[in-house]
Amino acid sequence: MEVSVKGEVKKKLEPGVSFGDIALLYNCKRTATIRSTQKCELFGINRNQYKKMVTEIQNKEFFNNRKMVKESKFFVPFTQAQRNIISGVLLSLYFSKGAVIANKGDSGT
Repeated sequence: MEVSVKGEVKKKLEPGVSFGDIALLYNCKRTATIRSTQKCELFGINRNQYKKMVTEIQNKEFFNNRKMVKESKFFVPFTQAQRNIISGVLLSLYFSKGAVIANKGDSGT
């Protein structure tokens, strides 16, 4: 499949990727055109179910993050309100054994 905006192909989608999340989350018009470049099979989800799923994932992440923040000595000086805010924005990143997490000289962003 390919993604185009105003007739210009922006990228090609590989099997297993998703699209349409902006329209589902914000109940807005589609921001791109998706066209199949070969025979394909797609699965769909309605807006309410998608939002429910995203909310459940966010809540689970928040509670997992809050537990980690509560158990970490680093966050002791912060107020509970500050720890809740931090818990809401942390991202869980997973690495395989031996994976390089950061390189000397990399940007800190």
